[in-house]
Amino acid sequence: MLPVIRIITGLALLGGVIAFGVMLRSPWVIVPLTLIFTVCFGLGRWRAWREAASNGALGRAMAGQAGTLLVQGILVSILYILGRGIAAMTWGGDVTRYEPLDTRLLLAFAVVAIGLGVTTAALEARVPAHHHLMPKAQSAEGDAVPASDSQFELVFEDGPITEETFWNVHHYRHYTNTPDTERTLDPSRAFLSDEQISGEEARLNIKLPARLRRLYALQNGGSLMDLWVPARDLDAPGVSNGWAAVFSGYNDLTPLTDLSPLKEHIEAYAYFEDEPHQFPKGADRMIPLARWYDETLFLDYRDRDEPRVGFGEIVGDDLRTGDWEANALWWDSFDAFFAELRRGDLE
Repeated sequence: MLPVIRIITGLALLGGVIAFGVMLRSPWVIVPLTLIFTVCFGLGRWRAWREAASNGALGRAMAGQAGTLLVQGILVSILYILGRGIAAMTWGGDVTRYEPLDTRLLLAFAVVAIGLGVTTAALEARVPAHHHLMPKAQSAEGDAVPASDSQFELVFEDGPITEETFWNVHHYRHYTNTPDTERTLDPSRAFLSDEQISGEEARLNIKLPARLRRLYALQNGGSLMDLWVPARDLDAPGVSNGWAAVFSGYNDLTPLTDLSPLKEHIEAYAYFEDEPHQFPKGADRMIPLARWYDETLFLDYRDRDEPRVGFGEIVGDDLRTGDWEANALWWDSFDAFFAELRRGDLE
């Protein structure tokens, strides 16, 4: 239901603004339409607001809405001009002055658009943060796994994941649009030479695990749909001796060229000098491979050259204490982590 509501909301917003242009309404409608777009954008980022509030960064996130307002204004203007262009190519006509009818149309549009936005936020609020950690499952051998109540069941393909079956598709940003085709893979971004991989290791001041290095040699990040590991004793909502989707909400492995230390991820919403409690000890030696809000799959180079792999929510009142580490999954090596991966479908 949630994806359908999101699609309907997006189409309503885009189509509504174009319709104002097609009807040759006053250009002044762009201002209130921009405000409506910004409100709907904010409602669509309900989880991000909750995340910012939990991290004590709500004020900074609110301040960042000035940039959002500008972007939405540009988008609304483009859509309005598109509608004007459609009108000019069909029936023509002159743009009207701002009239009471514009106010009524804007109010109707706001009720529909914001109503859909509120519905989206309400539906998203009902989904646990770990909705993709499914408790009811079958093992790779077909045995039932004890689990809490769930309408879902995981059924796994036979056999473990191999380096050849690991990837699903290339990273979405490695495709480009050209006049003769809608989607073309850019090899310069999708594939890395051995020298480029070594250069990225030098940039990050790490040495990649050998298997991960080979995976990045096959392709530079991308989709990893339906990969799971046993959740073991991970104490998280929706998990009870079940399975965890360790590549989280984005279901992909970050391109090597985009990897950065966890410290830099946190600095997107917190300043180390002002809020040191937001940073785990050694955050500059933890390299996230996949991150969805606080939920993180990462290489842990703290006090070791060959990293272990960790997965869990990096949350707490003071991350410097390391209490969050007790509620995380750990593998002593990337090979150990890779050996537990299984591909499964929800039924």
